[in-house]
Amino acid sequence: MALALPILLFVGHILWQFAHAERSRLEGDALTAARVIAADVDRELTGLRSALGVLVYSQSLQVGDLDAFHRQVTEANLRNGINVVLRTPDGQQVVNSRLPRGAALPRGSLPGDKATTELRRPVVSDLFTGAVSELPLFAITAPVMRNQEVVYLLSISGSVDRIQELTKQEGVPEGWTVAVVDRRGRILARNTRHKEFVGKPATRDLQENTNGPEGTWRGFTIDGQPVFGAYARSQLSDWRIAVGVRDTELAAPLTRSLGYLGGLGAGLALLSAALAWLFGRHITIPMEILAAQATALGRGEKVSPLNTSLREMAKVGDALAMASSGLRERERERDQAEAALRASEERFRFAFEAAGGVGSWDWDVVNDRVHASETFAKLFGVDQQRAVKGIPLSDFVAGIHPEDRSAVGAEIERALANGADLAAEYRVVGQDGLTRWIAARGRCYLDQTGKPLRFPGIAIDVTDRKRTEEALAASERRLQAILETVPVGIIIADAPTGRVIGGNAQVERIFGHPALPSEDLEDYRDWMGFHPDGRRVQPIEYPMSRVLRGEEERSELEILYQRGDGRRAWLRLMGAPIRDEAGRIIAGVVACLDVDREKRAEEALRSLNATLEQRIAEAIAERERVEAQLRQAQKMEAVGRLTGGVAHDFNNLLTVITGNLDMLRRKVENTGDPRLVRNVDNAVEGARRAAQLTHRLLAFSRQSPLQPEIVDLNKIASGMSELLRRTIGETIAIETVLAGGLWRTEVDPNQLESAILNLAVNARDAMPEGGKLTLETANAYLDEAYSASTAGEVKPGQYVMVSMSDTGSGMTPEVQAKVFEPFFTTKPVGKGTGLGLAQVYGFARQSGGHAAIYSEPGQGTTVKLYFPRVTRTAAEDVPVGEELSGKQAARMAGQTILVVEDEVMVRDFSVSVLEEVGYRVLAAGDAAKALELIEANREEIDLLLTDVVLTGSMDGRKVAEAALRIRPDLKVLFTTGYTRNAIIHHGRLDDGVQLITKPFSAGSLVERVGRMLEEGQG
Repeated sequence: MALALPILLFVGHILWQFAHAERSRLEGDALTAARVIAADVDRELTGLRSALGVLVYSQSLQVGDLDAFHRQVTEANLRNGINVVLRTPDGQQVVNSRLPRGAALPRGSLPGDKATTELRRPVVSDLFTGAVSELPLFAITAPVMRNQEVVYLLSISGSVDRIQELTKQEGVPEGWTVAVVDRRGRILARNTRHKEFVGKPATRDLQENTNGPEGTWRGFTIDGQPVFGAYARSQLSDWRIAVGVRDTELAAPLTRSLGYLGGLGAGLALLSAALAWLFGRHITIPMEILAAQATALGRGEKVSPLNTSLREMAKVGDALAMASSGLRERERERDQAEAALRASEERFRFAFEAAGGVGSWDWDVVNDRVHASETFAKLFGVDQQRAVKGIPLSDFVAGIHPEDRSAVGAEIERALANGADLAAEYRVVGQDGLTRWIAARGRCYLDQTGKPLRFPGIAIDVTDRKRTEEALAASERRLQAILETVPVGIIIADAPTGRVIGGNAQVERIFGHPALPSEDLEDYRDWMGFHPDGRRVQPIEYPMSRVLRGEEERSELEILYQRGDGRRAWLRLMGAPIRDEAGRIIAGVVACLDVDREKRAEEALRSLNATLEQRIAEAIAERERVEAQLRQAQKMEAVGRLTGGVAHDFNNLLTVITGNLDMLRRKVENTGDPRLVRNVDNAVEGARRAAQLTHRLLAFSRQSPLQPEIVDLNKIASGMSELLRRTIGETIAIETVLAGGLWRTEVDPNQLESAILNLAVNARDAMPEGGKLTLETANAYLDEAYSASTAGEVKPGQYVMVSMSDTGSGMTPEVQAKVFEPFFTTKPVGKGTGLGLAQVYGFARQSGGHAAIYSEPGQGTTVKLYFPRVTRTAAEDVPVGEELSGKQAARMAGQTILVVEDEVMVRDFSVSVLEEVGYRVLAAGDAAKALELIEANREEIDLLLTDVVLTGSMDGRKVAEAALRIRPDLKVLFTTGYTRNAIIHHGRLDDGVQLITKPFSAGSLVERVGRMLEEGQG
């Protein structure tokens, strides 16, 4: 018994170590199973990702031929459960390998789309439900780039049943649970009860204890049973592969060992005494062998069965041998999995090689050895045999184009630092010395400490694509230059949706706004087109809609379009389809022509033809009216010239007559004969009336000199109210209507008062039975139409108006046509001269204004005078001294005056008058004589009195200029009876000019000369 107890204790220790080793083995097997399945998942995803990379760079997809791309993916004989979907960035499917081309496709996003777009590299999604298959799926999504922009998202999706097959590894003991959990904690696949748990969240224990790259934990199953768990992560998807072993299975070896120990103890207790002497000698060696085998088993070495005659020892030895065999089997399975992985990678490498221009590499970062395919080595100009065996990375870097080398190096460093994907396009120089473009895609894998381990990837020769892109870009630039140059608007839309995808700059010029971003044919209602009858153009009526639907090969439509600025213009739209090689419509183009000018010209021509006869008659009537106005103007101008010339001669005669009568009257007054005085007075009155008549003739001919001032017509009109009442009598009521805020004008106030008085007298004569007279002022604007109606007599602009209206007998149109002519009158003989309205008309025209008359028989008459508005203010009035009396003038005696006058009688009269009051007078009949006298008496002459119109080559103005050069301070006084000369322009005196008009009296001549000489002395 004493011998049996140590044996029992030793066997118990051996059995405990065996049970503990078995439990450790089972836990290790669980972690190994998790790693193997994670590797299988990565291998599956790597294959799908590699296939996805080949599809991304397929020629049909790069050039945008979606029909060819659909044929490529449907004819590829993809494995069961694999589907290829091409979507736009907004989620709209455009190609689905499950459905025929042209079928309606759904819109939707996948988990990972945002990360794919932002990172611009392939991303493995979590679990989702397919929009078409409605099955639980997973997917790998890669961006399709063009001009550095994401134009499509290409996805390869697979059924989770494929992942579930990977969980059913050979050698996973029955009763163990294998689950694949995505990043969001949802079960993606299980080896048992798969369909029941797919999509459900994993247990809380699993989610909280599986945050690292791999490990073990203890927790509970969904039904509350304790479990041991081991997990590993997929490096490509970051999914967790969890293997669960119930505690009862882990404790089974210990339970069996305890049973064996109990039985052995009982047997030993019974047989210890009998067999002590028999086993004492033979038991030590087998026990030592068992201990050695247990230690070897812990190291993972192979253990052979124990050859002993002791059956219990043999069973323990057999158990150790079975455990060793199991471990060797696990190692064999692991080696097979790694071999399968290498075979899979080799198959994909062969697939890349068969695809043409696709090479692969696998960089062992730790040992700096790059194992590359022959195609990859050829692209970089590296020896192909060496590349297959493995060479340093620097050998491949040397093949990168020098201009791209630094940028590629920076991308590699970034991937090594962060374990990120590499996605780069750069140039390489091959063995033939030619430069080619490649697109490289790879990913760096890190160990648990974050150090880079492996860096596999693929490289695709994209030289042809690059050349195609460059040629396409050049072609697009040429096409864009043509589109921007032609004077035609071009709009292009995609088929079959009708989405507007472009338009040239002429579109905005023609439509008044840029091309509208219509998403489909229904959005064409946003274009504001109208038929000629005013109906709105419907979306299906536009040429773009017709050609995209295949209704017409060439479609045209003329519309009235409401432009962006609100104006409507005629446009001609011409549409045509764009077809591919197979004849399918892939887009549509519409040319837009601005035909508004032509259409409106056609409309104007039609209107012109329709009203031609009427307009010819109107043109003839207008021509006759203008000719009549021209004849009237020519007649008035001729009469004005005639009357001006006659008045000039009359003024010279009247100057002599009135001057001599004035001198005669002073002499007759001393005789005391009243009859003789009365006769002289009658003669003076006759001369005064004759002078008044010539004044009116000059006013009509616009040759009467004016002295305009800036005046307020309201003040002049209100100041004349009392004078008008005394003039027209008590039987006529007078009303004065004065405008508020009346503008200023520049006129001769004396001539204006005379004109108003003339109009009032004419109005009085038209109302013999009494009536009403209205004097009114107002601001007025005469536009271009009014100016045209006067044949250009008045210019458009702002005017100040004064009008005189009566309630008299009125006038017929025939009388109105002649009312402003001189000597025309409707009054009885002896009642009027016919010069009153002629003087008013001449004064208005000479002042730069206009006179108009409005009258109807029995309705009265209105005469309106328009004077131009001035904006400057009136200057301060210069006070004029009181008229010089004869005695005051006499005090100026002794001063010398030079009289220059070619009319002998006028010259003699002027000399006599001035000598009579005491002046020393020199006289000259022409310019030459005058200049001689000035040279001879330059210091004595105080004032030059000269007629403006002189015979000979020099007029009075030139004589004055020559005299002033000799004697700058010489006073000059001009005389004239005719203003068409050098000192009066537009009826107004030049600045600084002093003038006395003919005929003048002796008193007025003496007074004017005396004032000028007195001002010179002051």
